[in-house]
Amino acid sequence: MKIKSQLVLTSVALALVTLIALGSIVYYSAKNALSMQVLDNLESVAAAQKHRIASIIQQNTERLVLVASRTQLRISLREYLADPNGRSLNRMNRILADAAASISDLRGLFIQSPDGRIVASTDPTSIGRVRADAEYFRAALRADSVDLIHRDDSATHRHGIGHLGIYLAGSLYLDEQRLGVLVIDVDAANIIQSVTDYHGLGSTGETLLVRRDTDGNALFLTPARFDPNAAMRRSVPADDLQSPFTEALLKQEQLFTDATDYTGHGVIAVTRYIEGTDWGLIVQRRHSDAYAPIISMRRTLLLLSGLFAVGVVLAALYIAGTITRPITRLTEVAGRISAGALNERAEVSSVDEVGLLAQAFNQMTEDLIEDIHERRQAEEKFRALLKSAPDAIVIIDHSGQITLANLQAEQLFGYESGELIGKPVETLLPERYRVGHESVRQRYFSRPLFRPMGEDLELYGLHKDGAEISIEISLAPIETGEGLLVASAIRDITERKQAEARLVRQANYDTLTGLPNRSLAADRMPQAMARARRTRQSLAVMFLDIDNFKNVNDTLGHAVGDKLLIEVARRLSRCARDDDTVARLGGDEFLLLLSGLDALTAAETVAEKILEALSLPCVLDGRELFLGASIGITGYPEDGHDAEVLMRNADAAMYRAKEAGRNTYRFFTPEMNIQLLKRLEMESHLRYAVDKGELRVHFQPQVDIRTGRLIGAEALLRWDNPELGSIAPDEFIPLAEETGLINPIGDWVLRQACSAARSWQGRTEGAIRVSVNISPVQFRGIDLVATVSRALEASGLSAALLELEITERVLIGDNPGTSRILQDLKRMGVRLSLDDFGKGYSSLSYLKRYPFDVLKIDRSFVSGVTDNVQDAALCKAITAMASSLKLRVVAEGVETQKQWDFLHAHGADLVQGYYISKPLSGDAFMHFVSEEKSFCRIVPK
Repeated sequence: MKIKSQLVLTSVALALVTLIALGSIVYYSAKNALSMQVLDNLESVAAAQKHRIASIIQQNTERLVLVASRTQLRISLREYLADPNGRSLNRMNRILADAAASISDLRGLFIQSPDGRIVASTDPTSIGRVRADAEYFRAALRADSVDLIHRDDSATHRHGIGHLGIYLAGSLYLDEQRLGVLVIDVDAANIIQSVTDYHGLGSTGETLLVRRDTDGNALFLTPARFDPNAAMRRSVPADDLQSPFTEALLKQEQLFTDATDYTGHGVIAVTRYIEGTDWGLIVQRRHSDAYAPIISMRRTLLLLSGLFAVGVVLAALYIAGTITRPITRLTEVAGRISAGALNERAEVSSVDEVGLLAQAFNQMTEDLIEDIHERRQAEEKFRALLKSAPDAIVIIDHSGQITLANLQAEQLFGYESGELIGKPVETLLPERYRVGHESVRQRYFSRPLFRPMGEDLELYGLHKDGAEISIEISLAPIETGEGLLVASAIRDITERKQAEARLVRQANYDTLTGLPNRSLAADRMPQAMARARRTRQSLAVMFLDIDNFKNVNDTLGHAVGDKLLIEVARRLSRCARDDDTVARLGGDEFLLLLSGLDALTAAETVAEKILEALSLPCVLDGRELFLGASIGITGYPEDGHDAEVLMRNADAAMYRAKEAGRNTYRFFTPEMNIQLLKRLEMESHLRYAVDKGELRVHFQPQVDIRTGRLIGAEALLRWDNPELGSIAPDEFIPLAEETGLINPIGDWVLRQACSAARSWQGRTEGAIRVSVNISPVQFRGIDLVATVSRALEASGLSAALLELEITERVLIGDNPGTSRILQDLKRMGVRLSLDDFGKGYSSLSYLKRYPFDVLKIDRSFVSGVTDNVQDAALCKAITAMASSLKLRVVAEGVETQKQWDFLHAHGADLVQGYYISKPLSGDAFMHFVSEEKSFCRIVPK
């Protein structure tokens, strides 16, 4: 569009908008003022008519009261009700007739008994009729409003409609006894005349009287201006929210400027409520009548707006022509310069903005000439830059043909100098990418928003010899006079992709065994579950743990342990199918996902196959090792629908297999989950047991079997939890060892035992020694020597009074580290005791290689020495061997005199057990020490 046309349209638009805005303000202001004027008029009419109607109702009510006040009438009614006879009836009819003669516009007078029967009336034909269901009758009995307009179609009005009357009803009482209801029926002509007086309401204004009918609608009580037959026949629905008729029935006195009347026309209305009745009064006037002056003014405003617009157009044409004339000359010069005539100059002599524009245009032309020269120089520099760029650069036109390729591009794709020019760019791509690349290239040229600016795209390129190359491309558009070109910076990323592949494998596969790791197994499990769901088959999840693998690491070293794990992974892979997943979760834990099973029980065959494969001897570094595994099995969908739940179930089943003796398998059952939750709960409480003061150290006395004197005590750990109750050591000690909690707990027990032993000293003739059990975990997890040293230093106890009890599990494998720790403890002066001798491996070499002072006979042998020949023989052999090695013997679990006598006779040195005392709390043991209790009485003479 030309500037001249734009100026004209802009001027006209601004003028019209301003005119419309001002006209709208004037129009709506006048309309509001007129609305207020009409509302004031309607309110005046409504107030006057409301007053007249209230006066008529009051007058008729007084008439009713006057008739009802006649005592003779009420006495006659009571007599009639007690004894219906003609005398009482004639007297009532005569009184009613006399009252009717004095009331103008009366239509009738009658009396109803409490049951609704007419017993006296000015109309003899109505006597005996029952009208108990009449609304006015029920209202009178309730003492409610009794003013009710009714319609009598048997008598026609002068307008040809049924006659309208007003029932006024009131109860008749004598001596506080209700005798009946007196009803006066008067003509409603006065009220109709009042509301149909349309003086001052224009050609469409009217007044309507309404009340609520049985359905809640607004029923017309009087004729309407546009429906003379509306009285008692026409109604407005109660749900018509835009009608003032329903508002009037809510006793609302409101003003409406935008409402709808019964004919559907828009009206201005005023509502009033007639007090003492259920009537609503509406005075209204149609918009077309009320706003007639405003409508005329709107036509005038539209005419003036049209004339003003014509004037604005003519003025705008003249002004626009004056402004655009020099611009047109400047445009012609610009066209000649664009055609190549760079020597052309704009000849505009005005000193206004157009003149300044012409000067700037001439300067721009001179700058353009200089810029062309500089661009030619830039092109030469660009070509030099292409030659020295480290990346391969290829430039193509809109048809996809290569227009420029630097030396690096030719070398990358294996082409000779200049050989790529004119070839389609798809030549550099493998066949599978060419069709898709062509459509992408076309969108790139035709749709600027599609261009991936600043993004690096990874794909494969094609070498001239047919080999594929991993490349990364950055695209950039180049606008030229000949059209759009696209420059591609291409980099060879083959080495980077290979490095990324190695990283991906490292992230998803175990570096030792080459099996999928925990992360990849977690990704595959939902996929396997989805496949099982689609095929309606079962998925088995097997959790496998190598039995006693820690012993291999501790005794033979981690290098041998790693070789063993590689061999286990190889054997597990041979036992699985190609579609199955064998993963290493970490340490000696493996996971197998067996898919496509018709039933979960089919996993039993695989588990047996695995156990058989692992049972074969494994020769590593010249050693023959035998393996075993504990396997837990769960399945989808039998045992759960969530991957995490299935892993937890398999873990619980694996622990059940370990409890069953290891080197076996167990299927998951719901009871296992309960036990696992119980174990997790126990672990959670155990972590805070020391801080919460739930752990206690009890002491079981050890006495000299020959003298009966108290020699020492064994420190025994007890745990009482407010929620779990008393937990046996056999339950929580293995858990503490497995979770590593035994290290802080063992440190705490050691300090408590040393402190208690220090408090015993000096209370008996000789010193009292304390024995503390040391877990095998404490040999690996903490600096045991430093821990013992700190406990002795803090308590002040002599090292000679501390005895550490060690089980044979610590000694398996002849670990040099274990030997060094025991030697360091011995040098400190601490006594060492080999606990539960005879229960485990019981290698005699332990007694030779390690500096033990004491040998403890397990209670399982002591309990049978008096009635089991084998137990007696073992005890004799142990005591004899210990005596020859100069080791003291402590017998645990002594509960009878016969056991004491046997052990005394065969060389035991110390005894402990319930026969002497059960384990005692710290205070109880202190009391035991203070009594200097002796067992000399049971020592043989």
